[in-house]
Amino acid sequence: MKKILLSIFIAAALLVPAGSSTSTGFYVLCYHAIKERKDPYSLPPETLRSQILLLKKNGFKFITFDDIKNNRLNGSKNILVTLDDGNESVYSAYFNIMKPEGISPVLGIYPAVIGKKKYALSWEQLKKLRDEGCSIAAHGYNHTYLSARAYKKDIVQFRKEIYLSKKVLEKKLGITVDAMIYPFGVFSDEAILLMKDAGYRYGFSLKQKRAVLPLEDSFNIPRYMLTKPGQKGVMALLIKKESGKNTLVASSSRGNKNSTGITPVREKVTIRNYPGKLKKLVINDIIFMPDEKPAVIKKRKKNGTSFKQPLKSVKRVKPATKKIKYFPAGENRDMTGSEERARGKGHSFLDGLRGFYFSLMERSSSFFAAFKQRALARLEFVKQKAEELFS
Repeated sequence: MKKILLSIFIAAALLVPAGSSTSTGFYVLCYHAIKERKDPYSLPPETLRSQILLLKKNGFKFITFDDIKNNRLNGSKNILVTLDDGNESVYSAYFNIMKPEGISPVLGIYPAVIGKKKYALSWEQLKKLRDEGCSIAAHGYNHTYLSARAYKKDIVQFRKEIYLSKKVLEKKLGITVDAMIYPFGVFSDEAILLMKDAGYRYGFSLKQKRAVLPLEDSFNIPRYMLTKPGQKGVMALLIKKESGKNTLVASSSRGNKNSTGITPVREKVTIRNYPGKLKKLVINDIIFMPDEKPAVIKKRKKNGTSFKQPLKSVKRVKPATKKIKYFPAGENRDMTGSEERARGKGHSFLDGLRGFYFSLMERSSSFFAAFKQRALARLEFVKQKAEELFS
């Protein structure tokens, strides 16, 4: 009898396709502004539309945050959309693109800019999106880091990023805020401890992986960030994980409104056409070309000799530093507790150096996280292209 049961078990195992997974899970996509802009975090509306159609064609379905909370998921081809920062373009993107496709996203909002900046949503628009079924999550108050260094540097401001953002959103919108989308994807043990005290139950990071239900860590829900240079690779990675290796992902960044997964007519690779095809692959699909060409050094002759003409001085525009509104410790005593800010009449050289060091470390950690994400997405895309090239 044991031998029969063992044989049945082995046969059943062999019938399951290799790499298949019976676990219930989902992928979270992180978007920012949905508009034509040169920065890497803004995607055109047609790119978002084509990505949605591409995912749907490959069998993915879009879920809500409530589906995750109430464990109403089946399989692993589930997509949750999040939009960070509350850019004004989100309003039109929802009504023109997401709502017709039945998508209810999670909006990460930091209240310091809502209704105050031209590039941000107004409170009236947020209320309308709330009524449409969009989930609202905190995104800090001033969108500053929630790292251990930030906690040590200014505990008062750190607490306000967690407590005040939740309080303002709940008061203005009449909702319960139980999720935090970490600014820059950075969080710490100190942040989670205060978030639990404030009443949060969920936190979204920028760790690249599929989330599995039940959640292993509800304060570290992973997300894939979509950027101009990395969005094609992320789409290829998700489809490959769930649909196999032979799926072609059409470029959604080249303005093709009907960009969908298609089966190409494969041209036979020979010694003669290999260099040309390889060059085309590298130039078109791997290297992210800048919008403007770099300055060219011109040559001129003087007194019969040739020498290089120095480049004209280029005016460098210093990026505008983000001003952070610091609140007096005397205000909002119920949120700041009994801590007292150490205030001094002046800052010594060592204090300034220490602040510069912390700022540099925070910026570099965010940069390397984004760089790693881009590199992994590119590598996956190149692997798929190479398989298609030589298949």
